[in-house]
Amino acid sequence: MLVQIYQVSADGKPITGTLQEKIIARQVTADLSEELADTRLAHGEQMALDYLAPRHPDAQATVVRVHVEPDYFYSGLYRSLLEAEPDAKGANLLRAALKNSLESPYDLYVQRHSLSMP
Repeated sequence: MLVQIYQVSADGKPITGTLQEKIIARQVTADLSEELADTRLAHGEQMALDYLAPRHPDAQATVVRVHVEPDYFYSGLYRSLLEAEPDAKGANLLRAALKNSLESPYDLYVQRHSLSMP
């Protein structure tokens, strides 16, 4: 899960340099032998992302986005297996699995907050 806050211009496009984000996930090596990071939240636990970026002159709004990639680990695993042995037996199944895993991300929450003055 990726929690992001960023500023957008009048055309709704993200403004470079305004993105702040936090990953909420357990990250491990492809062979599961090593934990790289664990920022998951326990039941009832909360996290805060304090947005401290200065307002860009072109900013019309900020966007808060929670993006979920349920198959993130598997996408990486399938990629690494295909890179190591692209013609291995079962490679077609891995390609199909990779394609499916890349189609699973979704936005759980998106909220736009106007910065215009009344």
